[in-house]
Formats: sequence, C-alpha cells, structure tokens
Amino acid sequence: KYKLKDITPSLVRSVLRKIDKPRVKEYCYVIINAIMQQAFLEDLILKNPCLPIKRPKHKPQITALITEEEFEALMFHAKGTQYEGIFRLAYDSGMRRSEIAALKWKDIDFQKGTIKLRHAIKFDRHAADDKFSIGKPKSENGIRELDLTNASEIALKKQFEKQKKLYADHNRILSLNDFVFASTFSSKFGDIMEPDSITHGFVKLKKAAGIKSHITFKSFRHTLLTTLGESNDIPVKAIQAHAGHSNAAFTLNRYIHRTPKMEAQIVDFLNNREEKGKKN
Repeated sequence: KYKLKDITPSLVRSVLRKIDKPRVKEYCYVIINAIMQQAFLEDLILKNPCLPIKRPKHKPQITALITEEEFEALMFHAKGTQYEGIFRLAYDSGMRRSEIAALKWKDIDFQKGTIKLRHAIKFDRHAADDKFSIGKPKSENGIRELDLTNASEIALKKQFEKQKKLYADHNRILSLNDFVFASTFSSKFGDIMEPDSITHGFVKLKKAAGIKSHITFKSFRHTLLTTLGESNDIPVKAIQAHAGHSNAAFTLNRYIHRTPKMEAQIVDFLNNREEKGKKN
C-alpha cells in the first residue's frame, strides 16, 4: 500500500519488528533490500532505505546427529514398512527426502550397484491441482550418481519384492517407471509419496522407538556427512560431491559437525608430532 518514495528506514524497521521468527525476519529484510536497491539503480528512488538498517541475523539450529543405538531402534520399529528402506537409504547415502521421494526403479542399477539422482519432488503452493511434481534437484551439483552400500542394496531389493506383491494385489504390474517409495492411500496408490509424509512417518516411528533426542529426518544427512568428515582418507571435495553441494565450504560449515572422534584425531596427530620431534 506504500509507494516506493514513501518507504523510509523507520517504516522498514517497524515492519521487521512485527516479525517474530528470526529466519523469516532475515528473509524479509533480504527481499525488501533487493527490491529497494533495484529501484535505486533504476532511479526510481534517491536512496535505498535499507542501507542504515543492520541486517537481522538468525542463528541456525544445530541439527542433532543420530547415534547407532537410535538408528537401530528406528529400523526395528520400521520393519516391514516402506520406512525400513527409506531410513536405510537416508542413513547410508545422506539423500534428501525430496530426492528419495522422487526415486524410480529405473534410477537404480542393481548390476552396477549404483543409484542415479536426477530428480527431486517440488512443492508449489499456488498450483491449481496437484501441488507436488517431479523437478530437478536444488542445483546442477544435485545431479549425481552414488554407489550403493551392501545394506542399502539389500534393503532396496527387499522393497522391490514388496512393491511387486503390493502392486499385484491392486491388479497392477510394477514397472521401472514406478516410484521406489510410493503413496499407499487407495485414492493415490502408486503416486508421489509427499516429502512431508516421510517426515511425519519419521516422527511417528521416533516416538514409537522412545527416542527423546532432537533428531529429525534431516539428521540422517548430517550424520552421514559428519561420519565421512571423521575419516582422514576421504577428501572434502569427494564429500561435497556426494552431498550434491555446490562448494566444499558449505558442506563443512553446515553439515559436518565437530565430534569427539575428530578431537581425538587432532590430539593423536599432535602427540605423534611431538614424539617425532624428540627423536630428531
């Protein structure tokens, strides 16, 4: 309701003050600042009213890592369901839930032991009909091929046999173009399994397993990348490529947590350095 020329620093501050969530506040500032800066560059206003305002900052919540005991508890309660395969794949590959939901059987090569990530489920809240569709991953780096672990391959083969029987019960033949993990609701049988459904299933099974920590489905990704980061034998560039990130710095800063194992490796290195120094 305001004209560009009437927007002042005090007006922007008053708008930001009404926003409670730090992350939303930061996003709003970024958007308003971008709009006003473009207006300034096009000589629509004399100056950008956002310049005197300090950009709001939000402190990202640290995602908890999944312990081996928690993973075993989740797998025990997921036994016999689609989540048995979903959890195993997430734990071993660090795939995003949108990537797991978009997987089709044609993306998996059991002979080569690989899985091709070419798509992700997208959500469009403004879509007239189906708000979920298959699109590309977050970035070009998200398009990648991963090797399957032995456990993931076993879990996927088990899922294939389970899906084949389930489809036969619904008078359908499972094809390579079908989803690996699909909706089981009668009205949407075989359709996209919404990423939010994966989250809801995780929360339900976490509760059933009696897990009290703050782990989320995204914890699978953080746990896998941190585990890789604990190894001295895996280059950071390889971990970044595996995650599908555009740069290694983002992988290190956002997903690889500092752990006691890492600290112990540092101490061992320093002790060994000291011992070598004494010998010399």
